[in-house]
Amino acid sequence: MSATSKPRLLLLDDDETMRGQMRWAFCRDYEVIEAGTRAEALKAGPEEVPIGIIDLGLPPLPFEPVEGMRAIREILSANPLFKAVVITGLNDREDAFRALDLGAFDYFTKPVSMDEVRVTLKRALHAYEQQSGNLGASGALWPSDMVGVSMPMQGVFHTIRKLAEVNIPALITGEPGTGKETSAKAMHRLGTRHAKPFLPIDCAGTPAEALEAGLFGIQTRDRHKKCGIEQADGGTVFLREIGALNLRIQGRLLKLLQEHAIEDPFTGGRASVDVRVISSTSKDLKAMVKSGEFREDLLNRLGVVTLDMPPLRKRGEDAYLLSLFYIK
Repeated sequence: MSATSKPRLLLLDDDETMRGQMRWAFCRDYEVIEAGTRAEALKAGPEEVPIGIIDLGLPPLPFEPVEGMRAIREILSANPLFKAVVITGLNDREDAFRALDLGAFDYFTKPVSMDEVRVTLKRALHAYEQQSGNLGASGALWPSDMVGVSMPMQGVFHTIRKLAEVNIPALITGEPGTGKETSAKAMHRLGTRHAKPFLPIDCAGTPAEALEAGLFGIQTRDRHKKCGIEQADGGTVFLREIGALNLRIQGRLLKLLQEHAIEDPFTGGRASVDVRVISSTSKDLKAMVKSGEFREDLLNRLGVVTLDMPPLRKRGEDAYLLSLFYIK
């Protein structure tokens, strides 16, 4: 698909009237390809089509889902990234769930709302484009829970892909509920550390003593128990609400970032560790530096690169899209 051409949309439905309604509804945004049977759909070259709407009730058994299910299997065999939006009868939800198990992207029951289908098609096309053209350094597909078609989120996705390619610390800022941890997980999954642990730490919700012991270890009778940093060796440590750390823990974290090692609480020696630190905050850390609550040298280390998450009120139609995603 060229940058100037419309994306292709397959309409597989034996009802000509329904196909006509959908063609009229979606032809401004898509190059519509129509098929009334499974065979016609396969002849249309589904390997070149990113998304489609498939009615499960196809001839020769229009009241059974057999042909529709077979069409989904065969189209996905030709194009594994194809996103099928399934249409089924109001009382046939079990058939829709079976289609999802086969690999369909989403479903609707009749009668359908064209506006809802339009939003779902945008989400399906977005998922297809992310997966087909934007694989991370790990070769992993774009995480399905990173949803958004708005311009602010397209900028976020671009930054996440760039940050996944490097192993330096990253700081994610934004209001509560904007998806900071989801973005951190995406950086980890798409990066070279994807096969190693992702360790989330709640800095705000954990008592300081327990937090320090969990991260750096504490001398106990169990000399073989690894601390959190050691358990995440080779992977990523995500520090949620980094601004909640007290100055003592900030100092130990700074030393970790500088030396890539931690003090062994049992021997007093040094234990080398290889972790990427991604942190998040909903606070103004620069203001905290001025007030003496946060170390400037640590902020400089943590914020080598930053990602600012936009609030939902600035993401346009993403609000409706997200509601559909979580309802489904």
